[in-house]
Amino acid sequence: MITADYHVHTEFSDGRDPIDAVAAQAYASGMTAIGFSEHVYAPYDTYVCMREGTAPAYKDACRRLREQYAGRMTVLCGIEQDIFAEEPTDGYDYIIGAVHYVYLNGEYLTVDWKRETLDRAAFLLGGDMLSVTEEYYRSVARLVEQ
Repeated sequence: MITADYHVHTEFSDGRDPIDAVAAQAYASGMTAIGFSEHVYAPYDTYVCMREGTAPAYKDACRRLREQYAGRMTVLCGIEQDIFAEEPTDGYDYIIGAVHYVYLNGEYLTVDWKRETLDRAAFLLGGDMLSVTEEYYRSVARLVEQ
């Protein structure tokens, strides 16, 4: 039985439920640890990331929940940091590196959501979807350096 999850999103980014409700449900379900990992703010990704300036409130909510569940469930405060995001990662318990975009000719093109953006990336790389895939995996390999 899985009793821990370290990749949890709430309404702070692209989840739909408040962080308190998610923690309560995790505890009620028998979880021994939960790690929140909201998508860091990125100006090119306003649909799924935290809103600008909300990181302090997110960290405060995590701290409050850590105290509330002390001795009963471990609560960690993480961040999912896109490779192109420039937000500081100080003060988090852990960082999940992510590549949700390729950056070509001054454009951030998502590889997750729409076929149109993949087609645009392929066009910018000479019409070759294999080139888009290679660019994506080059970015994944750079995560280790960051």
